[in-house]
Amino acid sequence: MKLNKIEKQYLDKAIIRGGLFLLDADSAIKFIGACQVHNIVILGVDAFLLFDNKTQPVMDYSIDFTSNNYSNSAFNRYNDSIILIEKRKDLYFEIITK
Repeated sequence: MKLNKIEKQYLDKAIIRGGLFLLDADSAIKFIGACQVHNIVILGVDAFLLFDNKTQPVMDYSIDFTSNNYSNSAFNRYNDSIILIEKRKDLYFEIITK
């Protein structure tokens, strides 16, 4: 797994599972802020429930900014990601970056 500079800074807060770099909601929000400061483009956010032996995707709280259905600016990606995460603080999130 190759980590970008922000992921390296958050490695101690992450849960690595099945090649996924997962953050709790509060850490994910801070991670997004760091991406914005460093002009790292967010391509999407994936949400997950974690169990002892299972990682379950939660598609209702995931977003793909590369789809044709999303046309907002890069700035709005940061805000939209945070709004999404704040709705479900009980989930874990993978922030996909460029």
